[in-house]
This record gives sequence, structure tokens and C-alpha cells, in this order.
Amino acid sequence: MSDSTARGPRARDSRDSGDAEYAIEVDDVSMIFNIASEQLNNLKEYFIKIMRHELFFKEFRALNHVSFKVRRGEVVGLVGTNGSGKSTMLKCIAGVLEPSEGSIVVRGNIAPLIELGAGFDPELTARENIYLNGALLGYSRDFIDEHLQDIIDFAELEDFMDMPLKNYSSGMVARIAFAIATVTEPDVLIVDETLSVGDVFFQQKCEARIRSFIESGDVTVLFVSHSMAQVARICDRAIWIEKGEERMDGPAKEVVAAYAAQFDPAPSAAAGEKVVIDRLVASTPYTLLPAGADGLIPERGADGRENRFYVAYTGGPVTVPGARYQVRSGSAVFYAPLDPSAYSVVYLKDEDGRVVREAVDEGTYTIEVDLTEEARQRYRLVDTSYSFTVKRCGHYDDVESAAWYSVPVERAYNLYYLADNEENLSRPHAPLLRGEAVGLLHSMCGGFLEGDGGAEDVAPAGFEDVTGEEGFAPALAWAQRHGIVGAGGPGTRFRPEDPTTREEFAVMLSRVARARGTYAPPALDALSKITDVGTISEFALTDVAWAVANKVMGNGGTVNAAAPLTRAEAAAMAVNYQPEAPDGCDRVTNPRA
Repeated sequence: MSDSTARGPRARDSRDSGDAEYAIEVDDVSMIFNIASEQLNNLKEYFIKIMRHELFFKEFRALNHVSFKVRRGEVVGLVGTNGSGKSTMLKCIAGVLEPSEGSIVVRGNIAPLIELGAGFDPELTARENIYLNGALLGYSRDFIDEHLQDIIDFAELEDFMDMPLKNYSSGMVARIAFAIATVTEPDVLIVDETLSVGDVFFQQKCEARIRSFIESGDVTVLFVSHSMAQVARICDRAIWIEKGEERMDGPAKEVVAAYAAQFDPAPSAAAGEKVVIDRLVASTPYTLLPAGADGLIPERGADGRENRFYVAYTGGPVTVPGARYQVRSGSAVFYAPLDPSAYSVVYLKDEDGRVVREAVDEGTYTIEVDLTEEARQRYRLVDTSYSFTVKRCGHYDDVESAAWYSVPVERAYNLYYLADNEENLSRPHAPLLRGEAVGLLHSMCGGFLEGDGGAEDVAPAGFEDVTGEEGFAPALAWAQRHGIVGAGGPGTRFRPEDPTTREEFAVMLSRVARARGTYAPPALDALSKITDVGTISEFALTDVAWAVANKVMGNGGTVNAAAPLTRAEAAAMAVNYQPEAPDGCDRVTNPRA
């Protein structure tokens, strides 16, 4: 066996006569199946009918004198309705079926992605099935040994390799089968509806691998899909086979358009006219979506301020957010919301055309959409994409766009409450230390309060564990001067490295309000909706009640008073208390000199 035969799932004789420019030559091929005219329930009935000459068959031509050639490196789609003969043609080309009439020449190794998982043994483990299926496809054991980890990594099932296949879901089986079949680059790749395996993210991964074969220019691809948008996007050329006969052969977009046109219902008063969705038009979404919601977080919020947060998730059927649909019915053009189930988000791609899961880096992204099968009976989609531009997701590198804290942390940075650092990290989940807490309050107030007169900060006094040389010392002296922290005294300690509790920060904020003269005693029932009132210390009870009444904390019904305050929570409380900087400055709209 030659080396190429050992590495490929199936090899056809490359010495066949014909033009070597073509990887596939299909010449006048017909495939005839004999279908029994009546049902036979057992072998005895079968032989009795034969002996009596009473066994009759009717001829069914799955393919009827089909001819075409495919050049090396060409990407050709096969389209047609169910039962038209597409899969039969692929099986004949792959050598699974022998055509009844005509001839087929295939030059090179074939990777047939037709029936993923065929030949698997459910009692064996996934690891054992990789060797079994690889042997059926023509891979040598040495080849599987060399590429085993590549197969496991692509299937993303490392933790389940030694589990019997009978315990796998159908999607997990398809993952392994696809990984085995595409572990090496073939000369001819045959794809029959296999891009629908697994979830949407694995489907994108499968298409990315197939695209890598296509982009190499060395792989000839025959592609079957019922998604016309997918055929038009992937293929250069398409062949339309209908009821076993070749209907059309030409550029993919032209063939797809002709194929889709047959489903247009005739306009009538009863049926109505099939409306044409002419294009997706970007609207200006002014509503910030909840963190984690499917869709786009818009560039500006309801108040017109810049959000600078975007995130988009793929997966359908969902509507494309931030877009309205221009619909044509006859000569009329109107904008109308469409049923979200009519659309599916096919792919989210970056500027280089790579499929991505979410738009979190700067750049321009495109969502490619398609209609569902049912929607195609009512609508015809002309343009299939919607683009949007993404700005950097916040200032800090460790702020996730979809995280609940993304907006308050970004807002706190823009208002100069948070400062730059060399690592460019906000460390949102780390506890806020007491020294950092007074530094945050000092930044919030711009270093001065009413009556402060911008006086120079002096070294703090009265704390044995603060020397005045620490970076937070000026902020601590400022906080002492305004009664935000204690004045200290002999034997007292500030504990700057201790985590700040949630109730301690609420006390500090309430004292800021007192120093400003804006403090108002909370209503008696301010804590009536707080379910963990028992966690609040007696000394902090009034201050926490003030914070809850002013929506600084407790918005979710709990305050978790004794828990360490994270840096993200501190940013949120700071912005809740003071949504605008005292000097009116903002890094985005009105930077400080």
C-alpha cells in the first residue's frame, strides 16, 4: 500500500485515462434501484415468490444520465430537493455505491463526510472507536497514533475518551467522526450536510476547517447543503440535480437564485405576494441590554452617552439586534419587525473573515444571517449580512464586556475615580483594601470638600501602622480631616492592608455625605425589603440604611454587610452614590487638562 493510501480514507486510481486537470469526472452516470412491488416479510416468502415467478420489481432511477467534471481545487455545491439524488451521487463518487450505468473517475485521496459515525461500535470506548473508524476509512494504526491527540483536541471531548460510545449523545458522536474524517488534508473532500453537527460553535469550527482546506487551493470540494446562503457563500460553482436529472450547472449564485425561484408562490389575492427582504438597515439602538443577554450592547446608552461596550452572541433562531428590516411587497417599501423565528444568525465574522464567538476586540464585525426553511415560503432574502463597529471594551484588560461590573467599572474610570496602572488591570474580584478605600473616596471628591478650600494634605496622625510615607497617606490625612475615618490615638491602628467590608464602605460614604452637608436621615422603613438585616453591625445600621435608601447598595434585596467588598462592588457603589464627578470632568467627553 502506498503512503498516500495509508494516510487517506479512500484512494481512487490516479492513473485513469482522461484529463488530469480534473479531479472528478462523471460521465453519463445512472443509478437504478429495483423496488419490490409488494412487501415480503421473510426469506421463505421471498424464495416462494421467486420459484413461482411472482416476484416483480419496479425500476427507480435515482440518477439519470448525469455528467459533469470538477477541476482540481474547485469548490462545487450540489443543490436539489430531498430525494433528488444528491447524496446518491456523492456515494457513487466516494465509491460507496457502484453506478448502474456510466463511469466515474476520481484522482486522489477522498475524505467522504457523508454518514458520520457509520461503523462505530457503541460498546467500545471513544478512544477505541477512533482506531476502529480510522481503519474503516483507510488510516494506518501508526497514522492514528501520530494524530490521536489532534483528533481528541478538535472534538473537544478529552474528558470522555474512555467512556463507552453508547453513553454519548448523537452530537458528541458526530464531533468525533468529523474530527477523524478531517484529521488530514485530502485531495477530494465530499461534504453531505455534515456542517450541522453539534452546537452552533462546533458547526463554525467545522466550517473553519473545511474553509482551511478550500483556501489551500489543493483540495477539491463537493458540498451538499439545504442552506442556499451557505452554498452561495462557500462554493464557486453549483450543480442543480432534480429528480435524478441535471437541471443546471453554473456560477453558484446564479444556480442558487434559479433553484430558490421555483419555490416562489404565484401572486394571488388568496395566497398573497411573497415579500422580499431587501436589506438589513442599521438602526440606532439606544437601550443598553442586560449583561449576558443575546445581542449587541449599543455604542450609546439611553442618555446618549457613549457606552463603549459591545458583545454579540451567535446562535439561532434569534433576531438580529440593532437592525430594522426593509421589506418590499410589490412596489411598496416599508419597515416592519419580523418574527424572530424567521431568522437564524449563521455566523459572526471579524474583518479578516474569520468566524468568532463574540465581538470583544476593536474592529468591524459582520453578522451573516439566513432564513429558516419555513420562512423561505413567505420571504426572499436579498442581502444576508449586517455589519457593526466595535470599540475597545472598556479601559482595563481584565474587564469582561458581558460581566455585570463592566459598566460601573468603566464609568468609574471615566470619572477619574479609578486610576491607570502599569498592568492595566482593575482586578474586579479582588477585595478592596482599607488603604485603597480611602484613596477611592479621595479621588471621588477630587481631594476637596465644602470648606476644604483645596488645602494641602498633611501626613495622617494617630495611627501606629501608618508612617505617612505610604501612597495612600495623603488620602488618609484628607479623610481624617473630614471625619470620614477616625482621628486615631495612642495604640490605635488603621489596618490599611485589611479588606474593607461592605458595611464599612457604606459608613465611609455616609460620612462623605455628612461632610458635604447632603446627608439626610434615612426613612424608618429603609431596610424593610432587605432580607439579611441581621448581618448588619449595630454601629453601621443607620449608615447602611442611608446607603439602601439612596440606592447605593442593597438593590438586589441583600446587603451582605460583613462580606469583604470587591473592587468591582466598590466601583458600583461609588458610581451609584455619585454618578458625576464634582468638577464635571469625564475622560471621554470632558477630559481634565
